[in-house]
Amino acid sequence: MKKQSLFYGIILVGIGLLFLLQHWNVGITARWFDWPTLLLITGIAFVAESVIGRSSQSFLPGILMLLFGFHFHFLEWFANWPNHISMYTVLIGSAILLSYIKTRTTGWFTGLLLLLIGAASFYSGEIGTLIGESIVSTLHRFGPLLLIIVGIYFIFKK
Repeated sequence: MKKQSLFYGIILVGIGLLFLLQHWNVGITARWFDWPTLLLITGIAFVAESVIGRSSQSFLPGILMLLFGFHFHFLEWFANWPNHISMYTVLIGSAILLSYIKTRTTGWFTGLLLLLIGAASFYSGEIGTLIGESIVSTLHRFGPLLLIIVGIYFIFKK
């Protein structure tokens, strides 16, 4: 079985099933007939290609699409689902860590760093009262610059 045919086959079957369920007026479909479902279908295709087709490069984009697809659906379905910029940092960090767990190559540091940054951003108010507002203010001011420096280091590191 070719990897391309598996990937495209899953995408066509997923979208076809979605249209078929909509055509049959299945009540549960209305909730899923939105653009985040296309992210989910594509994510499933990438993950399947990675697992079945043994293409480890497809795992990270697949997990990212799955996590973002669920996140955007959950934003519509659950009133208390977080819609904060740090949520995207947590999702990307989680995807990188899951990719590291599957491939055991690289990414554990970046994934863990993004998860910690996202969590710290979620709870910056509580952390500020715990360690002091001036420290948190300094981190908010100079943290992005530190991330840029670390990112440039990773880009040019051999």
